[in-house]
Amino acid sequence: MNISAFSRAGFLSGVACLLAAVGAAAQSTTLVCSVIQGLECDSALDCGTPAQAVPPPTFLHVDMDAGLITLLAPEERRGEVTRVQATTTADGQIALAGVEAGRSWGLVLDETDLSLSISITLADAVIVGFGQCIPSDQTSPSG
Repeated sequence: MNISAFSRAGFLSGVACLLAAVGAAAQSTTLVCSVIQGLECDSALDCGTPAQAVPPPTFLHVDMDAGLITLLAPEERRGEVTRVQATTTADGQIALAGVEAGRSWGLVLDETDLSLSISITLADAVIVGFGQCIPSDQTSPSG
Protein backbone atom coordinates (compact mmCIF):
# COMPACT_ATOMS: atom_id res chain seq x y z
CA MET A 1 0.00 0.00 0.00
CA ASN A 2 1.60 3.29 -1.12
CA ILE A 3 -0.43 6.03 0.52
CA SER A 4 1.75 6.92 3.48
CA ALA A 5 3.12 10.09 1.86
CA PHE A 6 -0.20 11.88 2.07
CA SER A 7 -1.59 10.18 5.13
CA ARG A 8 0.50 11.76 7.90
CA ALA A 9 -0.34 15.40 7.25
CA GLY A 10 -3.91 14.60 6.21
CA PHE A 11 -4.58 12.57 9.31
CA LEU A 12 -3.36 15.47 11.46
CA SER A 13 -5.67 17.85 9.65
CA GLY A 14 -8.63 15.55 10.06
CA VAL A 15 -8.05 14.97 13.72
CA ALA A 16 -7.70 18.66 14.34
CA CYS A 17 -11.00 19.35 12.68
CA LEU A 18 -12.67 16.63 14.57
CA LEU A 19 -11.58 18.18 17.81
CA ALA A 20 -13.11 21.47 16.83
CA ALA A 21 -16.44 19.76 16.38
CA VAL A 22 -16.23 18.27 19.82
CA GLY A 23 -15.78 21.70 21.33
CA ALA A 24 -19.02 22.96 19.89
CA ALA A 25 -20.89 19.84 20.93
CA ALA A 26 -19.71 20.09 24.51
CA GLN A 27 -20.66 23.76 24.75
CA SER A 28 -17.06 24.25 25.81
CA THR A 29 -14.61 26.77 24.43
CA THR A 30 -11.83 24.18 24.31
CA LEU A 31 -11.62 20.39 24.12
CA VAL A 32 -8.98 17.70 24.37
CA CYS A 33 -9.43 14.73 22.03
CA SER A 34 -7.72 11.41 21.51
CA VAL A 35 -7.59 9.43 18.28
CA ILE A 36 -8.01 5.83 19.38
CA GLN A 37 -8.23 3.84 16.12
CA GLY A 38 -7.24 4.47 12.50
CA LEU A 39 -7.42 2.70 9.13
CA GLU A 40 -5.82 3.58 5.79
CA CYS A 41 -7.17 2.26 2.44
CA ASP A 42 -6.03 2.77 -1.14
CA SER A 43 -8.16 2.72 -4.31
CA ALA A 44 -7.65 -1.07 -4.62
CA LEU A 45 -9.24 -1.43 -1.15
CA ASP A 46 -5.92 -2.53 0.31
CA CYS A 47 -6.45 -1.46 3.93
CA GLY A 48 -4.41 -1.52 7.10
CA THR A 49 -2.99 0.46 9.97
CA PRO A 50 -1.87 3.94 8.83
CA ALA A 51 1.83 4.01 7.89
CA GLN A 52 4.10 5.58 10.47
CA ALA A 53 6.61 7.61 8.37
CA VAL A 54 5.25 10.64 10.23
CA PRO A 55 3.67 9.77 13.59
CA PRO A 56 -0.12 10.22 13.49
CA PRO A 57 -1.65 12.63 15.99
CA THR A 58 -2.76 11.02 19.22
CA PHE A 59 -3.97 13.99 21.31
CA LEU A 60 -5.44 17.31 20.15
CA HIS A 61 -6.51 20.63 21.65
CA VAL A 62 -9.48 22.35 20.03
CA ASP A 63 -10.05 26.08 20.50
CA MET A 64 -13.62 26.73 19.32
CA ASP A 65 -13.38 30.52 19.65
CA ALA A 66 -10.35 30.69 17.37
CA GLY A 67 -11.41 27.79 15.09
CA LEU A 68 -8.04 26.13 15.59
CA ILE A 69 -6.94 22.59 16.32
CA THR A 70 -3.47 22.11 17.80
CA LEU A 71 -1.61 18.81 18.17
CA LEU A 72 -0.56 17.96 21.72
CA ALA A 73 1.07 14.58 20.95
CA PRO A 74 3.16 12.90 19.77
CA GLU A 75 5.90 15.20 21.07
CA GLU A 76 7.63 15.60 17.69
CA ARG A 77 4.40 17.06 16.22
CA ARG A 78 3.33 19.11 19.26
CA GLY A 79 2.21 22.58 18.19
CA GLU A 80 1.08 21.80 14.61
CA VAL A 81 -2.10 23.79 13.89
CA THR A 82 -5.06 23.33 11.50
CA ARG A 83 -7.91 25.79 10.85
CA VAL A 84 -11.54 24.60 10.57
CA GLN A 85 -13.08 25.95 7.34
CA ALA A 86 -16.73 24.80 7.61
CA THR A 87 -19.02 23.60 10.41
CA THR A 88 -22.58 22.21 10.26
CA THR A 89 -24.80 20.91 13.07
CA ALA A 90 -27.74 18.53 12.51
CA ASP A 91 -29.42 15.57 14.21
CA GLY A 92 -27.20 15.68 17.30
CA GLN A 93 -23.96 15.69 15.32
CA ILE A 94 -21.45 18.35 14.38
CA ALA A 95 -19.71 18.03 11.02
CA LEU A 96 -16.48 19.88 10.26
CA ALA A 97 -14.62 20.10 6.97
CA GLY A 98 -11.63 21.64 5.29
CA VAL A 99 -8.88 21.34 2.72
CA GLU A 100 -5.19 21.32 3.54
CA ALA A 101 -2.07 20.35 1.57
CA GLY A 102 -4.11 18.96 -1.34
CA ARG A 103 -6.28 16.77 0.89
CA SER A 104 -9.87 17.16 1.97
CA TRP A 105 -10.90 16.18 5.48
CA GLY A 106 -14.12 15.80 7.37
CA LEU A 107 -15.05 15.10 10.98
CA VAL A 108 -18.25 14.20 12.72
CA LEU A 109 -18.74 14.61 16.46
CA ASP A 110 -21.62 13.17 18.47
CA GLU A 111 -23.00 15.92 20.73
CA THR A 112 -24.17 13.44 23.38
CA ASP A 113 -21.09 11.32 24.13
CA LEU A 114 -18.39 13.35 22.29
CA SER A 115 -17.28 10.37 20.23
CA LEU A 116 -15.80 11.30 16.87
CA SER A 117 -14.94 10.02 13.44
CA ILE A 118 -12.64 11.61 10.89
CA SER A 119 -11.69 11.04 7.27
CA ILE A 120 -8.87 12.39 5.11
CA THR A 121 -9.36 11.92 1.38
CA LEU A 122 -7.25 11.92 -1.78
CA ALA A 123 -8.17 10.75 -5.28
CA ASP A 124 -6.64 7.30 -4.65
CA ALA A 125 -6.77 6.78 -0.87
CA VAL A 126 -8.60 7.53 2.37
CA ILE A 127 -7.71 7.47 6.06
CA VAL A 128 -10.41 7.09 8.69
CA GLY A 129 -10.09 7.46 12.44
CA PHE A 130 -12.21 7.18 15.56
CA GLY A 131 -11.77 8.75 18.96
CA GLN A 132 -13.15 10.51 22.01
CA CYS A 133 -13.12 14.08 23.37
CA ILE A 134 -13.64 15.80 26.71
CA PRO A 135 -13.91 19.49 27.61
CA SER A 136 -10.41 20.75 28.46
CA ASP A 137 -11.56 21.86 31.92
CA GLN A 138 -12.12 18.16 32.75
CA THR A 139 -8.55 17.02 32.10
CA SER A 140 -7.31 17.20 35.69
CA PRO A 141 -7.80 14.22 38.04
CA SER A 142 -9.90 16.34 40.39
CA GLY A 143 -12.38 17.12 37.62
